[in-house]
Parts: sequence; C-alpha cells; structure tokens
Amino acid sequence: MDENHYDDEKISATFLELMKYAGANDQATINDALYQAIDGLLRQVLQNRVTIDGLRDECKTLFLNVSEDLLQLQTDIAALIDVATQASEDYHKVRRELEDHYRKCALYTLDQQAQAYIDKTQGY
Repeated sequence: MDENHYDDEKISATFLELMKYAGANDQATINDALYQAIDGLLRQVLQNRVTIDGLRDECKTLFLNVSEDLLQLQTDIAALIDVATQASEDYHKVRRELEDHYRKCALYTLDQQAQAYIDKTQGY
C-alpha cells in the first residue's frame, strides 16, 4: 500500500473518533458531518477555481498587452534606426561637402598667395 492510503485511513479513523467524542454516535450524524465537511471543501475548491480562472484571464490580457507593447516598441526602434541612418548619411554628405569646400578654399587661397608672390617677384 502506498503511504497516502495509510494517511487517509489514519485521518478517517481520527475523524470518526472525534465525532464519537463529540457525541455523534449514530451513523446518520457522522454521515451528515462528513457531507458538510465535503460540501465545504467542494465550495472552497470551486471558489478557488473561479479565482484561478480569473487570474488566468488577467494573465492572458497582460500577455496580450505586453505583446502589443513589444511590437510597438519594435516598430519604434525600427523607426529610430531609420532616422539615425538617415542622419548619419546626411552628416557624411555634409562632411564631404564641407571638406570639398575647405579644399577649394585652401586651393583658392594657395592660388591667391602664389599669384601674389608671382606679382611681387615680377614687380607688379
């Protein structure tokens, strides 16, 4: 026999002893007490089931909300990456334009200095 069966027998025997000690000597009184105890336990089980079902529904709702929030966050992150990529491309384009402009300015300045030197050395 398994251990639980032995425990169940012990509990039943203890319950019957307590019922007899309480003055319930006839089987009808004992059966009624058993019925009341079982009925109370079943009501508690049903109440717990309703509570568990409610919690399960709340968890489903929370999971759906979190899933929607994560999808929105993913969309937002993708949009931010696009903006950052475009900003990076714009930055590099402007940087190249500025480098080209400064290079032209530097060449123009060198040209002007060279011309000034030529003019000076030729006596203009």
